[in-house]
Amino acid sequence: MGIENLTNIEQISKIGNVPIFKATYSSGSVSIAFTAGMAICADGSPRAYHPDDIGLDWLDNAKDGGKWVGIATDSNGNPYIQSPNDPYPGYYVSQTKHVNPGFSVSDPRRYIDAETVAYVVVPDAILKLGVNMGDKAIVTNMSNGMRTEAIVAELGPDNEVGEGSIKLANMLGVPSNPRGGGVSGDIGYRIIIK
Repeated sequence: MGIENLTNIEQISKIGNVPIFKATYSSGSVSIAFTAGMAICADGSPRAYHPDDIGLDWLDNAKDGGKWVGIATDSNGNPYIQSPNDPYPGYYVSQTKHVNPGFSVSDPRRYIDAETVAYVVVPDAILKLGVNMGDKAIVTNMSNGMRTEAIVAELGPDNEVGEGSIKLANMLGVPSNPRGGGVSGDIGYRIIIK
């Protein structure tokens, strides 16, 4: 993209307490934009979750009630555990919404690794605004000026925005430990939809 000038911005939604904007630029580019904090997501990392809760993230964060949401499961809802040939034998296979379809659902390589890929997490309400998995995002830490590109790769809680992968946090100078890192504000998210 060349130089872009903002030509129009309008609030089109609100998720939790966060206003969601549609921004149009002189280049014709259209983005969904918001400012929020950043919680840290480990989903997709082959060492995100372990049956003994020794993974990068708390095991409770892989559940929604009694259902696994951060862990790949078979058709009966039983979680897949990595085999001796996988990167972290004994750990659960952690999943993301965005996938590499060339690998089976039980293969850790199918999912977007939070430790190696800068990605953002969005709720379903953002997808309903025209955002798709794999869309490009530009994320800015407004407290230190650091900025990087990322992709949309994971689906998060319904009424929350402001979550990114471990790699994204590292690239923005944000504490990246899923068990206690993150920041409460001043992260700008721009997801390019056109």
